[in-house]
Amino acid sequence: MSNQPNDQGGNQIPDYGTAPERASGQYPGQSDHPGEPAGPGSGPAYPSYPAQAMQYAYPEASQTVLAFVLGVIGLVVIQLVAPFAWVISNRELRGIDAGRRDPSNRGLAVAGKVMGIIGTVLLAIGVVVLVLAIILVVAASTSSSS
Repeated sequence: MSNQPNDQGGNQIPDYGTAPERASGQYPGQSDHPGEPAGPGSGPAYPSYPAQAMQYAYPEASQTVLAFVLGVIGLVVIQLVAPFAWVISNRELRGIDAGRRDPSNRGLAVAGKVMGIIGTVLLAIGVVVLVLAIILVVAASTSSSS
C-alpha cells in the first residue's frame, strides 16, 4: 500500500510534488542571469503595466458622490437642495443603466435618490405648513381689526 492519500471512494489522489522552478526559488519566466531573456515564450512573472490601464473607462464621469452629498444635506440641513439630489440621482441611474457610467456606484446613487425624495417630501410639508401659517396670521389679523 502506498503513502498517497485516498479520496472518499478509496481512489488514490496523485501527489504532484513541487515544480522544479519553485524549488530553486525562481518563478516561471525568470532567468539565472539578470538582464538575459529566460527563453522562448516566457515573459515577466507579473505584468508591468499600471493598474489604471486595466479599468474600463466610461464615457461619462460619475456624479454619484455629488448626489449622495446633496441628499445628506437636503435631508439633514437644508431641504432646498433635496430636489437637486433626486434629479442628479435619477440621471446617474439612467446613465448606469445605459452603460455610460460606472455601475459600481449604483448603491450611492440609490441612496442619494431616496434621501432626495425624503428631503423633497419634507420640503413640501414645510411649504404647506408655512402657507397655512401665513393664511392663519392674515385671517387672525383681519378679524381682530374689524
